[in-house]
Amino acid sequence: MPAYDDAYAAAFPGGAAIDREALLQLGVQYRLYAMFIIARSGSTWLTELARGSGVLGCPQEWLEPGFCLGLDVNLDCPPPRVLGINEINAYLQAVAKLSAAPNRVAGIQLSWPQLESLSAKAPAPLPIEAFQAVFYLRRKDVLAQAVSLYRSSASGRFHSFQNAADLVQRFDEVAFNADQIIALLAHLLDCERGFEACFAARRIEPIRLYYEDFAEDPTPALTTMAAQLGVDGPIPIAPSRVTRLSDATNANWIERLRRDHAAAIDALITDRA
Repeated sequence: MPAYDDAYAAAFPGGAAIDREALLQLGVQYRLYAMFIIARSGSTWLTELARGSGVLGCPQEWLEPGFCLGLDVNLDCPPPRVLGINEINAYLQAVAKLSAAPNRVAGIQLSWPQLESLSAKAPAPLPIEAFQAVFYLRRKDVLAQAVSLYRSSASGRFHSFQNAADLVQRFDEVAFNADQIIALLAHLLDCERGFEACFAARRIEPIRLYYEDFAEDPTPALTTMAAQLGVDGPIPIAPSRVTRLSDATNANWIERLRRDHAAAIDALITDRA
């Protein structure tokens, strides 16, 4: 994954390899958790809900390459250049301190391409044991996920709060393209297989969360996260500015794909875990 490797090298010229002992020590200082994510699985929504609870930290996608290379603060989370940090272990220390709840719970989200690239850079296997809990967020309906990823990637509109008129117009005007959607479906499934292989090799059984469940009612997902992290008491559900982007166009495209491309889709989804 040269694009990711180049991005991390550019974002962290002082060192882009996560140090095993530094991460283990961070796990002593904080109640860390990892949330492994698949694109368009509601990760930003869940991040905002976790942050709004006041007890689950802010499990931002701290190591997303575009974020790391930029200057934009996301959900009050600053990237490395804004912090004036150019080394990845110092950055992880800083963001744990910045994002932790008062009870010292702090989280990070990692996609499969990010985890794979960071693992390749590290001199030793990343110590998953540094995390008190490991969660895995994905969708039950992966075809709907692929449609969502296609419309967002093609338009640049990934979140409901990105409501500039020109961006909304581009989102509404994205043309249907079955080949590209099916290619993205294959990519999403490759990411799922990558995670499943990693979990099996490392003997990890993550707590599995699903977009469809927490979008319907976030309370069980946040309560599950809290229980795994030893957080007691009711978990507040704060209002969120994130809402669903999917609309009638998504539903129509999904129906069209299932009708006209059933064989190709079924062949990809057959062995899904």
